[in-house]
Amino acid sequence: GRSGQGMGMSSAAMKNLCNEDVQSMIVSGKIKHSNKKAELFNPDIVVPSDQADKVLGIEAVYSLSSGLSRNKVTAAIDDALDVVGELLRLLPESLPQDVLEELHWPKLADA
Repeated sequence: GRSGQGMGMSSAAMKNLCNEDVQSMIVSGKIKHSNKKAELFNPDIVVPSDQADKVLGIEAVYSLSSGLSRNKVTAAIDDALDVVGELLRLLPESLPQDVLEELHWPKLADA
């Protein structure tokens, strides 16, 4: 999915990435404006929309320390959220079931 040698990808080039079966794509990267047009350089993500669950979630948007990649930060956050989710399942529900149903709220562990 990445463009070769740091070149910008035009919308025509993006369309070439799609085969006839793909209706839409998820693309993420830095957009640079020049000559009254926008170009996407070195996209971080280029996947068919039906694969969104593989790429969407929490993404670091701040400067990273040397040697720390965005993928490592994202993996660490995902792991931490998994641990928190498991810990929440161990805690008793703080609200009565009838209150949860009346307010259409999920249980704490599912929220």
